[in-house]
Amino acid sequence: MSKLKFSYQCQSCGFESFKWLGKCSKCGDWNSFVEVETLKTIKSKNRATKAISLKDIKLEKNIKYKTGVDEIDRVFGNGITKGSLSLLSGEPGIGKSTFLLKIADLLKKSSNLKTLYISGEETLSQVAQRAKRLCVDLNNTYCISETCWDEIKEEIKASEAEFIILDSIQTTVSGQLAGSAGSISQIKEVTFELMNLVKSKNKTAIIVGHINKEGGIAGPKVLEHMVDTVLFFEGEKYCSKKILRVNKNRYGSANEIGLFVMTEHGLGEYVQNYKRNDKFQSGTVLTCVNSGSRNYILEIQALVKDSINGTPRFVCHGVTQSRVQMILAVLEKFLKVKINFCDIYISVSGNMKIEDCDSDIGIALALVSSLKSKNVSSQKVYFGELGLDGNIKQKKSYKEKSSEIEKFKLRPVFMSGIKQILAELEI
Repeated sequence: MSKLKFSYQCQSCGFESFKWLGKCSKCGDWNSFVEVETLKTIKSKNRATKAISLKDIKLEKNIKYKTGVDEIDRVFGNGITKGSLSLLSGEPGIGKSTFLLKIADLLKKSSNLKTLYISGEETLSQVAQRAKRLCVDLNNTYCISETCWDEIKEEIKASEAEFIILDSIQTTVSGQLAGSAGSISQIKEVTFELMNLVKSKNKTAIIVGHINKEGGIAGPKVLEHMVDTVLFFEGEKYCSKKILRVNKNRYGSANEIGLFVMTEHGLGEYVQNYKRNDKFQSGTVLTCVNSGSRNYILEIQALVKDSINGTPRFVCHGVTQSRVQMILAVLEKFLKVKINFCDIYISVSGNMKIEDCDSDIGIALALVSSLKSKNVSSQKVYFGELGLDGNIKQKKSYKEKSSEIEKFKLRPVFMSGIKQILAELEI
């Protein structure tokens, strides 16, 4: 049994108060509180639910929908799980809607699934034009342009579609709640009801989420907790190369990435085809890093020069500044290399972000190479995690990375200690 009660909720962070406040005590925003209705549940005297032993629970096998594209299937955990709810986010114009229409077409071809595309931002004509440009099967894809959650819910229940796309969650409004579209209460309630509807009907759904100015998903953090999979589209807006990164996955690894290339027919699978250069300039080094179940070769470029203004500049693209600072400290300690008073610029090719520590030795070699103006071989790939004692740590993935490097007829190089850098540069 439940009864209604009223409270005030901050539309920026979700903080609740029993009275209206001009300034939120949690996030500091002004005039962000609105009155909301909540349900206060009165506990029943009769227990209807009883705990059971884990050994008595029957395990259900997850059904996977394969798209036929390895890059997509990998990030979802070897295919999109039937009955799952996923969240896709990314910057405006990066290709989220294009990507989802492509998935709908692939699922039609591989599993004969019907798709219901719910657009809250575009008209039916705009969606149809994009679908025709992408050569999507128009006969098996149904579309509505609606923002009212009550209407959307009834359409999902009545539809025979097994794959649901909601674009986007921030434009969907429930008439049962106060607050505008995109508010904390609206997003929480709509997502919760959609999750229960998808699970009960055994349908598969993907929702699109906007991002805020800090680059995170707009709305409450609970949104990411409710869904089964959280995906981020990354890449420059006007660059053809896109990266699909997994932040959470209940049905697979949360460290996977998918590489794609934007073409006139939508997103295509990216195939790594490293072109060998006869000669590298100083500061350019090849390394091999891991993400999830895949290894790939990246080019690291470093530029070290004397600081003119007196205050050294430190710019990093694709690698964290704290990691580079640690590498600089080890170089100064064991190789007596004075770099801290120089301007330092580091960039990773392909707009990639490196999280694998095996890139340490590649970064260190690139820094010393640029400082000493010594060229590095373009036929060698260096990898290894650098310890604070100056030694290189060897991981279990050593053989896998070596095999990947040899596919491109390159030579893998694993150093035992940091002093081998000087030998490689013939210093």
